[in-house]
Amino acid sequence: MNKKKELTVERLRELLSFNPITGELVFNSTGSVKVPSEEGYIEIYDKQLKKNHKLKADKLCWALVHGTRPRKGQYILHKDFNEHNNKLNNLLLVSRLVYFQLKEAYRNMTSGIKITPHETDQFTYVVSWYSGNILHKKTIGDLILARRFMVKLQLKYSKILTKYCLFE
Repeated sequence: MNKKKELTVERLRELLSFNPITGELVFNSTGSVKVPSEEGYIEIYDKQLKKNHKLKADKLCWALVHGTRPRKGQYILHKDFNEHNNKLNNLLLVSRLVYFQLKEAYRNMTSGIKITPHETDQFTYVVSWYSGNILHKKTIGDLILARRFMVKLQLKYSKILTKYCLFE
């Protein structure tokens, strides 16, 4: 039987320790703090398996605390949307559907929902937003109605965000 060499959670706990308050990963052998790359990965070399492993820092932190890795279809959500903040109180395990709804809501609240003047009609406005990763546009003939529609969209997406996320 050809068994794939994989790093178990028990072996990860032998190699690393995680401080849930600060979000730091520390090598047990050297005591040095391991900092994730820009993409959020941690590289670990296991001498027993003689193999280099590249793991997402948030998934690694989750596994060290809870003893299991996220299953397929589960995502680690950073409640403050800062991918480099791996403190335990900032990590939440959510389903794929919830994860992408939250990402879309965050995108809309930060830069997605916009009111722009119509290209040809100076008394008409276009409200644009993302839904299902598709840019939607609605043309409205009055600025007050356009702003009212934009506020409704903002309220919709802020409700989605505040259910799961933390903002200061």
